[in-house]
Amino acid sequence: MIFKQSLDANESSDMRQANLEKIQTFLAQVNDEYRPPLDTKVVLCAYAEKILDHSILFVEEINGIGIVGMVVLYCNNENEKRAYIPLVGVLPTYQRRGIAKRLMQEAIVYVRQQGYKVLGIHSNNMVAVKMYTKLGFNIKDDSERKYMELYI
Repeated sequence: MIFKQSLDANESSDMRQANLEKIQTFLAQVNDEYRPPLDTKVVLCAYAEKILDHSILFVEEINGIGIVGMVVLYCNNENEKRAYIPLVGVLPTYQRRGIAKRLMQEAIVYVRQQGYKVLGIHSNNMVAVKMYTKLGFNIKDDSERKYMELYI
């Protein structure tokens, strides 16, 4: 599955719990891929709930393995039509297969369809920064943790 929107409020509690567990497992598996690790900035189980309840998810899943790639998108600045991606991750054994690029492309299409004008992202991963640049993002803040924007 490549694209998945926030879960419907009418979804069963069993389905919600299963999806929450998938997100928590994924976050734990990619935790150490970030500098600093995610769990030094957030409580992973609480962050998984926030993602599930308030974001739009773009995920790639493999049966029997679970989520192998995820892009988290927030389209909550309606006044300025600005969207933001706080997390892009791919399991280490599935990196360099184009998963992040495909998911980012899906997110960009979605943002465009929703009428947003700007998509922002932060990264201190130079491989990711290079990919974002190829997708059309421009560096706005060139500090160690770069802030980049794509004008839609």
